[in-house]
Formats: sequence, C-alpha cells, structure tokens
Amino acid sequence: MKCCSLNRKDLEKHYKKMAAKYYPLGGNNNPPLKQVFIASLPDELQPEIQRMMMTLRKEVGTTTIGEIYQLALAALDKLCEQQQMFKQLNKNSGKLKGACNKSHLKIKCKESGMCECKPKKKTHWQPPAKTFHQKAFRRRRSKQKYRYFKR
Repeated sequence: MKCCSLNRKDLEKHYKKMAAKYYPLGGNNNPPLKQVFIASLPDELQPEIQRMMMTLRKEVGTTTIGEIYQLALAALDKLCEQQQMFKQLNKNSGKLKGACNKSHLKIKCKESGMCECKPKKKTHWQPPAKTFHQKAFRRRRSKQKYRYFKR
C-alpha cells in the first residue's frame, strides 16, 4: 500500500492504516517494517526523511513509526517552504537581471581548462604606420580607372 499524495489529510489516513497493520505484526521490534513504512510514503518525502534522520542521528531501528510520521510532516513543510522560496525568486527575477550584468559581479573561471565560457578573441598589436599604408594601398586599387576616349 503506497501513498502518492502530498496532502496532509491523505498522509494522516495512510499513517492510521499503516499503524493498524504495523503494531499487530510486532513492528516495534522489527526495523524492516519501519523501512516498509518509509518506502510507502511519497517519493518526494523519502530522501528528505532520510536526511533528517541522519542529522538527528537516529537509526530506523530505534525510531517509532509515530516519529517517522512526524518527520514526514516536517519534510512536507520544508518542501512547501522551498517551493514558496522558488516562487518568490522567480517573481523577483526581473530585479536581479540588471544586477547580474554588472562586470564586477560576474563570476570568472579560475582555471582556463575547466571554463566553459569562451574568451574574447584578442587582436595583435600592429604599428600604426604599417596599417595606414596598407589602407591607402587598398584605396588606390579599388578606385575605378577613368577612360577618357570612350566609344
């Protein structure tokens, strides 16, 4: 029996059904049944529950099914807060576009081999006299020659 809904009421119904089946089987002394309860929760909550258990330094064998349910509700609250934060960022992204275009705020690559941004093409320095003569030579060649005696 798997719960796919992230609605609090549906999670509560799922918890009550699983608890009714869990305790008659002797789930207090059986850690694999606790793993089954975690696996029966929605896929979005499972990794967050595992992270919370790691931060609280709790093992699946020592926690009760009620504590796991409380962690699931806390994980759901955290996911809702993250969604709200992303909505706020998306709504305020227009204000941030101008800030990211400033040159002193741009992130540059430290190692050129790891960088995906292409560097600007560099031009070599040439003495100004040489370039002036080349431009003048090109202008002379491109002029049309006049024909005075046309037929």
